[in-house]
Amino acid sequence: MRHIKIKNVKVVALHLINLSFFPFQNIFRKRYTFVYILSVDFFIRLLYTIKMTFTIPPVTNHRQREKGVLVYPVYSRRSGGLSVGINLFPDTKSCPFDCPYCEVFPFASDAAFFPEQMELDLRAAVAAALERNVAVRDICFSGNGEPSLSPAFGAALERAGRVRAELAPSAELVLITNGVGLLQQRVFSLLADAASGPLALNIWLKLDAGSSGWYQQMNRTAIPFEKLVTKIKEFAACAPVTLQTMLCAVDGSGTPDEEAGAWETPPMKKRGHGKRWYAN
Repeated sequence: MRHIKIKNVKVVALHLINLSFFPFQNIFRKRYTFVYILSVDFFIRLLYTIKMTFTIPPVTNHRQREKGVLVYPVYSRRSGGLSVGINLFPDTKSCPFDCPYCEVFPFASDAAFFPEQMELDLRAAVAAALERNVAVRDICFSGNGEPSLSPAFGAALERAGRVRAELAPSAELVLITNGVGLLQQRVFSLLADAASGPLALNIWLKLDAGSSGWYQQMNRTAIPFEKLVTKIKEFAACAPVTLQTMLCAVDGSGTPDEEAGAWETPPMKKRGHGKRWYAN
């Protein structure tokens, strides 16, 4: 893993595709020619994943989440070990974004989400891992859509926090979000309290572009870029947040040159609570 300092922003560039080197010259051309990501850390995590493969069966394909699964263990490079995922949308994909790199395709089923069943399944998954001496690194809200937009998110978050406290107190509680929920004051307040309070919710918020044009290419949504960024800034001023971005080609074209300038002066200025940046 390579850490890059750009002004006041720390970017952690993660290697994603196979084992080949990945050039970031379009993004960091002004200050770096290439960023090569292949490290001892990668092989350590790879060996750890192989070890866990023989101890607890994970959900290795998102298609299984589309069969009504509410809780699913995955081996996560983000968490560096076993992450127990929570899926609030077992019945359909529910997201206001249509990102070209998303692995969840539209579907429909007769499944339904019940917080009570989720808690039972979560307890069973965490207990199964602990019985096999596999540490649970985090309990993560992700799944088949934007978790913060689910009407059951608040109740599910409370139950997940309770399970974490009882069975895996060292595990983090994580939310993977596109930030759209922040446009609703109820969700904004809920997340701010969860991130700053006893739950210590670790919010991973994606921001895939530094400009409106590329934002539409990457996220293909009707939600205005400026409106969303303004709300993210407001949230980041009152609660800790981890921002992550995806660097990739769209329709065969790489990230445009103007994006390099946009990320040299990031949309999120460093102020208020601490913020971490990750580039995928």
